[in-house]
Amino acid sequence: MSEEELRELTVFGEKTFKIKVSKDSKITFSPWSPGDKYGNSGKNTGTLRIYEKGEKSTVLAMFSGVTSFRDTELDYMEQVTIEQGATVWHSDQNGYSREDKSSSERQWVDPKDEHIALPEPESIESLGQRLDLLKQIKQMESA
Repeated sequence: MSEEELRELTVFGEKTFKIKVSKDSKITFSPWSPGDKYGNSGKNTGTLRIYEKGEKSTVLAMFSGVTSFRDTELDYMEQVTIEQGATVWHSDQNGYSREDKSSSERQWVDPKDEHIALPEPESIESLGQRLDLLKQIKQMESA
């Protein structure tokens, strides 16, 4: 089968995987997985079934433990929160000081992208300058 005749699905659940199926295949999803022949009862997770073509055709595959799936050709974006933080502390004969700084930002990202663009962290030099400033403030407070 050529690539034009196939579509790719991303399946999520107990495992996350991708599968290529014929564009003619019928796909069904049920929010319950059946029990097995040994009498074990079913689960409250889904079952994805892939049929050869149309109604009453041969079952090509069945996956249990599925929570969701999607065709990878859909334009799909996820919202993620990127958090960044730092703690600057200083301890010497004059005492101890500590400063916590954090920020968070929400972004929409395409899960197909290889990486998410993170904001650049503060440089060590910048943190050193802050530490020097904290020392000066502590000295002025103790004077």
